[in-house]
Amino acid sequence: MPWEAAYAVQLKQAIDTSCKEPAEAAHTKVERLFVFKNTNLHAATDLLDKVLIEYDISGM
Repeated sequence: MPWEAAYAVQLKQAIDTSCKEPAEAAHTKVERLFVFKNTNLHAATDLLDKVLIEYDISGM
């Protein structure tokens, strides 16, 4: 299973657990996963922006 698919499964399980057991620890786990994913998405955006600028400069 690709990493992204595994991550989606992990996130869904955490959300399901949080809904079934509305304990603070479950909510915190979901929040941590979302923050982690959001950070990764921002890093990917920055990387793509950098690569696109390099392609524009090189004429590719």
